[in-house]
Amino acid sequence: MTGRILVANPAFVNLLGYASAEELYQVPAGALYWYPKDRENFARRAESECELRNEEYVLRRKDGSMVVVVDNTRVVRDANGRVCGFEGTLTDITERKKAETAVFQAKERAQVTLQSIGDAVITNRFRPGASIT
Repeated sequence: MTGRILVANPAFVNLLGYASAEELYQVPAGALYWYPKDRENFARRAESECELRNEEYVLRRKDGSMVVVVDNTRVVRDANGRVCGFEGTLTDITERKKAETAVFQAKERAQVTLQSIGDAVITNRFRPGASIT
């Protein structure tokens, strides 16, 4: 279930780093997902739930770099009720995710530092009656 992009606005084309919508239309939609199972899960869930809100995915830009997006999608059905496509919006949250990761890493470093300080205090206690020289 790879699918194809049928319509893309200039912002989406730019987000993925393509020169034009026509160039993007040549790429199978499944190839745009960083994790191949995400496309399958997206299609399966969207079809069964009719719409998805605030779903995060990692997509692959033309240059091979990652872009993290939040997706809001609804299913489009034909006159017979069969799924004929999906339409929705994507929001680039790559910078926000980088900032969240940086904050998490800073908290981890602070926790390690605090634990190390506690260990040093415990190991440097003096015995009663000992003198400091």
